Amino acid sequence: MDENGFLRVLACNNDIEFKGAVKALCKSRGIEVVNKRAYYPQSQGLIEVANKIFKAQLRVAQKDTSIK
Repeated sequence: MDENGFLRVLACNNDIEFKGAVKALCKSRGIEVVNKRAYYPQSQGLIEVANKIFKAQLRVAQKDTSIK
């Protein structure tokens, strides 16, 4: 996250939710998407926490800006 609390890098596990619209949104916002290995929560704990934060921020942004 940068000094304003916005994500600069989003690490994902190549799951389907990180394709299409989310990837396009990240690109438009200047967020780098980094693909990691397949989902394995025991080794990807920090990534999972960051993804939860990102999804929560995305939901707020969708409500505030009517982004679908």
